[in-house]
Amino acid sequence: MATLSEQRAQTPGKAVHLRARWLAPAVIVSVDLIALLVAANLAGRQPLALAYSGLALIVLAASRAYRVPITPRASDETPWLVAHLAFALLLLTPIGLVTGETDALLRSAAFDVGLVAVGRVVSLAVVRRLRRSRVLLEPTVILGGGRIGVEIARALSEDRSYGAIPIGFVDSVSGNLPFPVLGDIAELDRILSRYELRRVIIAFGRERDAELMKALRRAVLHDIEVHVVPRFFECGITSDGPDTDDVRGIPLYRVRTVSTSCRSCGTS
Repeated sequence: MATLSEQRAQTPGKAVHLRARWLAPAVIVSVDLIALLVAANLAGRQPLALAYSGLALIVLAASRAYRVPITPRASDETPWLVAHLAFALLLLTPIGLVTGETDALLRSAAFDVGLVAVGRVVSLAVVRRLRRSRVLLEPTVILGGGRIGVEIARALSEDRSYGAIPIGFVDSVSGNLPFPVLGDIAELDRILSRYELRRVIIAFGRERDAELMKALRRAVLHDIEVHVVPRFFECGITSDGPDTDDVRGIPLYRVRTVSTSCRSCGTS
């Protein structure tokens, strides 16, 4: 087990985690753009094929395709990518029928699906490599120092490809933990500001549900990524989707931080 000084030495600096916030999505966007342009070129550079490539990129961006998960796996993302590329095709099909460019549109769509899927394998491999090289790391705090929280912390610290480096726990009781307890849940605001955190993982420790809800709202105000370990996941009660990650089999649900009402609740 690393000492506290060793843990601090491994914690990424501000420049590293700021870079992680924009560089990883930029890698994926760039590879997707190249794949879409190559597909349009292979389809004959027809106007509708070029329009499809542009619309496909817009659809992917609007549907949060460039949110980089903790566990990036192309196999999980491919069905979702195909569905959104098919939606872009559906939007342009009436125009293709009117202009007579349906064949070019279908060729472009077929090339896009194949090249974007291959490109996603490449871009996620690059992201994992950059994380292991400590280029893309984000300091993370775990709310809850119980068995699940400790297991997540150890997994994140042992495998840097997750891109989340735990710096400590938020809990009311300290014990034999692999990282220090930074404070209790009432001090979450101070902890988030002091350590300039980018991720919080809620592992359901000893806090009551009402306190956890307040913690969620405060985290929203800091504009950070919040992940929640679902209750009863060990009984097989989980679901899949673009907002679901996992760390060594422990599912993490990403909390969407877009609700204005939630932001206002956090200040009450």
